[in-house]
Amino acid sequence: MGCEQEWIKFVRGQFPRSIGFERKGEPFIRRVVLDEDYFLYEIWKYLNTHHCWTGIYSEPNIQKNLFDCLAFDFDKEDDIKKPHEEAKELFSYLKEVYNYESRLYFSGKKGFHLYIDFKPVELKHF
Repeated sequence: MGCEQEWIKFVRGQFPRSIGFERKGEPFIRRVVLDEDYFLYEIWKYLNTHHCWTGIYSEPNIQKNLFDCLAFDFDKEDDIKKPHEEAKELFSYLKEVYNYESRLYFSGKKGFHLYIDFKPVELKHF
């Protein structure tokens, strides 16, 4: 799967959504994009020069306190193998025990992110 398809898969078609870009020594750039085309335009504009970031949740869901994903971050400063093994272990456990297909991504720095999607729930005390 290509880079563009991975970004689209990550956002699950939910817009508007926050995105951000950072590069050492420069101010953080944050935008809210309204659709897939503008999202991809912004990603491609900064992909080769900045660390790209996108929000896990869409802006409307955040405003309504609706959450549909649980994120796990596996990092280790000096060893990329350890967080990869840990993330794969949770990925495999979820698949074997619950027959659940989570999403696993390289974070682009020193680790991996694993996402568990579910039907939206409202957090009343958030």
